[in-house]
Amino acid sequence: LLYERLRGRHPELDQVAFVAVGACSDIPKALPVLAAMGIQACAIADLDFAFTEARKGQDPMIPKDDGALVRSKAILKRLQTQHRFPLGGNGLPMKDKQTGWQAADTWAVFAQDADGAQVSAGLHDALREQRVWIWKAGCLENVIGHEEKGEDAILAQESAIGAMDAATIEQVMPAIVHCFGWLDWVRAKAV
Repeated sequence: LLYERLRGRHPELDQVAFVAVGACSDIPKALPVLAAMGIQACAIADLDFAFTEARKGQDPMIPKDDGALVRSKAILKRLQTQHRFPLGGNGLPMKDKQTGWQAADTWAVFAQDADGAQVSAGLHDALREQRVWIWKAGCLENVIGHEEKGEDAILAQESAIGAMDAATIEQVMPAIVHCFGWLDWVRAKAV
């Protein structure tokens, strides 16, 4: 819907398809399979992908114990004292049913911190080169300004986006514009 509102046409007319692969854990497996099938593909994921799935496997997209991970854990620990969010035994955000904190909420707090934003930007740039776009703000909901998740939230988001023109989307969601520009760059690079 965002693509259609910004570009004034369906993505299929630009030979673009948006496909949900299920979970971010499927991205590192899906990209090579699609490439082997001759399908040019890239991925869009939430920030937590850079700290979890991008570090798994024999040939991780980001080294398992790089400096960004060590620095991020220190930033999260510092932010935890102020915001009281839960961290798992690995030092990364986790869900807490008692308080209602979601890992995504913690990553949003992290991304708003100056040091966290710097780490997020570096990881964003590193993964972009590997055909993965991560939302530096945390997750898509942070980018589009709708914090709720679930079916009702999706319907509300679609309604709000459907009422916006391209200029409004460009103004209030510049990260979406940058993401679609990156998609154009990926497509042009492959030609």
